[in-house]
Amino acid sequence: GVLLYATCSLERPENEDVVEALLDRREDLAPFADAKGRWQRFWLPGESDGDGFFAARLMKKNQED
Repeated sequence: GVLLYATCSLERPENEDVVEALLDRREDLAPFADAKGRWQRFWLPGESDGDGFFAARLMKKNQED
């Protein structure tokens, strides 16, 4: 499956730190990059509507047991 973590924040503790902690705890999850190699993205004020957004896309690794 795919997990999208998104916030309406530009703060590292609410974004990258949360994703890094999740990846440290969950060995069954991995970054899931798009065609441009991006798996985390910020939308900054002035680039799009809103005050700023963050999203990270993760995927569940295949389990072969």
